[in-house]
Amino acid sequence: MKTHTLNNTKHIALAAVVAFGLSTVAFGAYAGETNDVPTRTVRYADLDLNTQKGATVLYNRIRQAAEEVCGYEGFQPIAIAAPVKACVDRAVASSVHAMNNARLTGVYDSRNGVKALSVAALR
Repeated sequence: MKTHTLNNTKHIALAAVVAFGLSTVAFGAYAGETNDVPTRTVRYADLDLNTQKGATVLYNRIRQAAEEVCGYEGFQPIAIAAPVKACVDRAVASSVHAMNNARLTGVYDSRNGVKALSVAALR
């Protein structure tokens, strides 16, 4: 079975600091712990990643898992929204990179405004 485990980074600890006003000492202690980092397993054995549709479905699953892990809940105060968005962005980017699939990378690029360059465009 093909799976990819999505790990979040220290940003979830940063979001907790902003949300609850914990001290920087508590943040340092929590951020240093890596054993309890939340993860989600994203399954894709049912998808054909050689198709645009399969890659798009996987991208959406990765994004949803990242939002769950990072604590995204729609509209949030600006102090919480920025670190959560950064967490989601980093989790999605690292998961897409780890998959090393051209179609999935293409979906990621198109969703994030990355334009493909052709060799002819460079001349």
